[in-house]
Amino acid sequence: MRKLGWFVMVLGGGAASIALGGAGCGSGDSSGFDASNDQTNPFTSDTGNPYGDGGVGSDGKPCTGLCTKIVNCGSQPPTSVSGTVYDPAGKVPLYNVAVYVPNAPLSPIVHGATCDTCGSTLSGDPLVATLTDAAGHFKLDNVPVDQDVPLVIQIGKWRRRITLPATPQCADTPLPAAQTRLARKPAETSPDDDIPKIAIATGGADALECLLPLIGVDPGEFTNVSGGGRVNLYKGNGGSVINGSTPGAQPFWSDANQLKNYDITMLSCEGSTYPTTKPAAALQAMQTYANSGGRVFASHFHYYWLQSSPAPWPTTATWNHTSSPPQTNWPVLIDQSFAKGQAFAQWMLNVGGSTTLGTFPIDEARHDVDAVNGQPPTDPVSVRWVYATNPKLVEYYSFNTPVGLTADKQCGKVVFSDLHVAAGNQPGGTFPGGTCTQSATLTPQEKALEFLLFDLSSCIQNDTTPPPPPVR
Repeated sequence: MRKLGWFVMVLGGGAASIALGGAGCGSGDSSGFDASNDQTNPFTSDTGNPYGDGGVGSDGKPCTGLCTKIVNCGSQPPTSVSGTVYDPAGKVPLYNVAVYVPNAPLSPIVHGATCDTCGSTLSGDPLVATLTDAAGHFKLDNVPVDQDVPLVIQIGKWRRRITLPATPQCADTPLPAAQTRLARKPAETSPDDDIPKIAIATGGADALECLLPLIGVDPGEFTNVSGGGRVNLYKGNGGSVINGSTPGAQPFWSDANQLKNYDITMLSCEGSTYPTTKPAAALQAMQTYANSGGRVFASHFHYYWLQSSPAPWPTTATWNHTSSPPQTNWPVLIDQSFAKGQAFAQWMLNVGGSTTLGTFPIDEARHDVDAVNGQPPTDPVSVRWVYATNPKLVEYYSFNTPVGLTADKQCGKVVFSDLHVAAGNQPGGTFPGGTCTQSATLTPQEKALEFLLFDLSSCIQNDTTPPPPPVR
């Protein structure tokens, strides 16, 4: 699989398109990236096609395939497509999703722990690309004028490819929401559609497994490991099971090789730390997994994996387990001191998770973290996403792995959530009907969790800076 690179649009404005010179594309570096974001046509040729109707671009690469169908619209609006990208359920708009036109077949997604850093290439030799803004909106300029034009929507290993029946010249084609949601399962409408391979360790005090059906993952993808679905459950202490035969979590998380089979591992709160089920070998295995490119989402008492892990994970935060915050409808703050935090705050407002910019209510919080190790605008070890001032604590934070390396050498990521996914579920039952009993409407804290889950899925970068432009 080719690794993914990204370009960010600041907050709620329109997303700038990027013309990319890849194999068979022919774009020169000087026309590849409109840093001013003024939505102008990045091509300067006076001919109908910006590359000279099948000629050679300034980078010496030939213009072939769909590249020959790109039309220079001059003073007219560019040929474009626009829309809003939604989660697989088609309900919640998503931030920082790549939308692009490929000029070659897509590479299959390789599942398991992989080092997907930002700044490398998109699969399929993209001609033009953009990212969704904090409203989930995109506008992709300079698309080829043709019939059956492919369009890819992707963040991390969530991917969907659709086909545009026609792209009228020098006009915008708005796409309906049914076309611009992410895939619910592999090969849903195209052989290139995919979703990550996710392991969920269930627990007796939280039910992270109940979030994924709400965001639209197909019910058939939830199986035990032997069932072959993309989402596999492992029973933690008091956790839910599928058909009464779900394997235990301890053998799974004690084996780095088993962990490495998954793109993302989610750890649902068990109600206590249960150290005897997390021996030194397991702590080392989880760190090895994340260092290899795995993504870890830990809830509540699973702080144990961070605080008790081998160095340097314990140094990612200042730990404190002495006080309890209010348990219902407690307002917390979104850290807006860095670009992604600003986008998060604006996104929460846009999707109805917040009624006031930068704050939202939560239930069933804990106080386990006083502060994180470093804050923007520096290059920190950890990034604080959600916090409170009275009492002073951190509810969400993340760090990239291996800890201590520069961002370009890091491969994985860990997110710690000190609140439950939602009140109202019944952990410990039979999944899904005996466990997931909350409303089908996402609560504010579930929306915040959805944002951080898709961010966890995305390429690895220094999160204190906007995602970089794609590199061809």
